Amino acid sequence: MKDYIAPTSHTARILYLTLGVLSLLTGIAGIILPLVPTTPLVLLAAFCFARSSERLHSWILNHRHFGPLVHDWAEYRGIKPSVRRKAYVITVICFSISIAVAPIIWVRYMLGTMCCGLLFYMSRLPAAPEQPPAETSKQSSRIEQLD
Repeated sequence: MKDYIAPTSHTARILYLTLGVLSLLTGIAGIILPLVPTTPLVLLAAFCFARSSERLHSWILNHRHFGPLVHDWAEYRGIKPSVRRKAYVITVICFSISIAVAPIIWVRYMLGTMCCGLLFYMSRLPAAPEQPPAETSKQSSRIEQLD
């Protein structure tokens, strides 16, 4: 994973910092709001923080929830299957609520179509390993020692 990259100018630093904060806040809202993607916005925030604030970049990389997500994307260009399953459940719940409260039938069909499209998109994202390769090799050597 790339480390902090010092900004070239003060203006660039301010722009990256502003975009990073806005992306992160919108991504956090996306946890609850349907159609607002959390993962790409958190990744964009990490990218911006890497170019604007060493402290915020370190914070997002070490965050309990966002850190593993950013690491998996930077390392494997994918998400873990367990994260994908959680995203499926949250997506279906949020869209189901939206469909239930939508007063117009064509809006319900549109939301259903969007939900299916989003689920299809998520299914096409590459999978990151559930455990890092170093841990997997440690486990296999432990199993060999037991034999």
